[in-house]
Amino acid sequence: MRNTRFTVIGLLGVVTDLSIFYILLSKGVALDVGNGTSFFVSILIVYILNARFSYARMDSAYSGTSIQQHMTFLMIAVLALFLRSGILAGLIDLWGWSPEVAILPAIAGGSVVSYFGSILFIFPGEGAHTGSDTQWKLFALAIIAYLVAVRIVYLGMPELLYEEAYYWKYAKHLDIGYLDHPPMVAWIIWLSTKILGDTEFAIRIGAFACWLIAVLFSFRLTKQLFNQFTALQAILLLSILPYFWGVGYIMTPDSPLVACWAGALYFLKRALIDERPQAWFWVGICVGLGMLSKYTIALLGPTTLFFLLLDRRSRRWLFRPQPYLSLMLTFVLFSPVIWWNFTHDWASFTFQGARRLHESFDFSVHELIGGVLLFLTPMGVVAILSIIKARIADRTGANQTLGPGRQRHYAFGMVFTLVPLSAFLTWSLARSVKLNWTGPLWLGMIPFIAYEMVSRVNLKTRRPFSFMRHAWPTTIVTAVFVYSAILYYLTLGFPGISYPANFSLLGWHDLAQHIEQIEDEIEARTGIEPLVVGIDKNKTASGLAFYRNKFLQEIRDDPENEGVLYTVGGRHLFGGNSLMYIYWFPKEKLRNRNMILVARELATLASPGVLSLFRKTGTVQKVFLKKDGMQVGPYYYIFAEDYQES
Repeated sequence: MRNTRFTVIGLLGVVTDLSIFYILLSKGVALDVGNGTSFFVSILIVYILNARFSYARMDSAYSGTSIQQHMTFLMIAVLALFLRSGILAGLIDLWGWSPEVAILPAIAGGSVVSYFGSILFIFPGEGAHTGSDTQWKLFALAIIAYLVAVRIVYLGMPELLYEEAYYWKYAKHLDIGYLDHPPMVAWIIWLSTKILGDTEFAIRIGAFACWLIAVLFSFRLTKQLFNQFTALQAILLLSILPYFWGVGYIMTPDSPLVACWAGALYFLKRALIDERPQAWFWVGICVGLGMLSKYTIALLGPTTLFFLLLDRRSRRWLFRPQPYLSLMLTFVLFSPVIWWNFTHDWASFTFQGARRLHESFDFSVHELIGGVLLFLTPMGVVAILSIIKARIADRTGANQTLGPGRQRHYAFGMVFTLVPLSAFLTWSLARSVKLNWTGPLWLGMIPFIAYEMVSRVNLKTRRPFSFMRHAWPTTIVTAVFVYSAILYYLTLGFPGISYPANFSLLGWHDLAQHIEQIEDEIEARTGIEPLVVGIDKNKTASGLAFYRNKFLQEIRDDPENEGVLYTVGGRHLFGGNSLMYIYWFPKEKLRNRNMILVARELATLASPGVLSLFRKTGTVQKVFLKKDGMQVGPYYYIFAEDYQES
């Protein structure tokens, strides 16, 4: 009866929503205004009716209206609007639907969020107790489902990061190795774009697929260590922790790395803890594919050796062939990258290894710690400290946090997290570190953080951390809001809030159109097609290459991939470093070419070291980029003729 009442009131809200939207649209009201107005009027009516009937029948877990209930309603309403608006924008902009038709699935998506949000969290039935296992399970399922939905909806709408465009260029120059990374990211993008075309969605769907693989292995690992309920919380953590959210949305080498790392951990547990010989074969597969993704997975080698020496039962593997055969399999899978390096003067190994060793002294421990806090959230860090504290207590025999027989599981998680972390910590004492380096190693602690998050065990060693259980929901809800708001902002913007000046995440499509028009004018005037050259390491050229290519495909068929073949990363043309552009566009082959030089900063184009290499140069021009009518910063360009190799 209760669910039927919610359904009837919900359908009334849908009819109201649709009617108001169509009326406003027919009156010429802007689409975003009509969408927001019809949504908030209808959902407010639904909320008031549900509240009235719930209190009249006394079937709500709340004794009366409260600020908490109103805030919960507002939270669910905003989340529903984020999803609904994304569906509406995607269907209109990407699929070409009319607003009158696109609003139907948009309303359906928002209604699902508001319906289940109302039943589960605003008007829970009698007997619902916050903090119970059932409530935690429903909470986790709702958050996971929403974040998966909002990620898929927005996957193809925000413009690519320049890193994503750069790896798309990898795929357009498909190879078995590259200067700055192994080839897996290029192979995945090549496959997805072959099937789905050169779109933002096609590039990012590979990241989402890799995230799903990591989720599968982490779920299975956590379920074996604990139970299915804790495994569900592990999926929740992979959904809300910033690092894992990022690698599941943004396509970089970290995405396949995380998938391979998660698989390697699962099969290492099967081999070392469960003593399954055949698991070593899959360890070799996962690590080998991981080495094709990013070199940092090599840290699992010495970490495994450390565990073999530390754990008495595991030492027997030192005298058995399976680990060595696994290592050989990894080597075979990695051999294409070795061959590429052999034929390119060991360029990639030097770039990632020897070059970094010769960098100047840079104490960066604070940056490492900051990166951990950012990617795990403070609550994740506190959870790990709590686990370490509990482990110390376990060793005294006074407490058994994991229960009988799980001490080896605990040691496994600690070793495969802290040993790689110690390597990065040691490096940070004298060299710079990147924020994302430590990300994958936290997969070893995900099962234990999940257990810590929902554990009911009341141990003395945990009293300093007793606030965690109440703080986790706040962290989770905050993460959901932040991720959804960022995607909404990058796609649709917030009313009355302009984008920051020089906002480099937006404006690529607009810049590509401007430069393409200029390029067409110059080609028509001179009879020669000029190169478009980004004067930085790889950012401008990569963004322009993708969006020039996309723009040309939109206005006309471009089988020659003009945007790819004639867009160059140009710092190496003037004595700097352009990463793989050095190999794709050697400067000696560009001699005597005409170029449109593009840069974010005016000083870059005015540099004598740039302009002196051309026989003739024009006047620097300025173009203001826009996103949905709002300026997102300027770019500068100049036409230069007859490049002379430096």
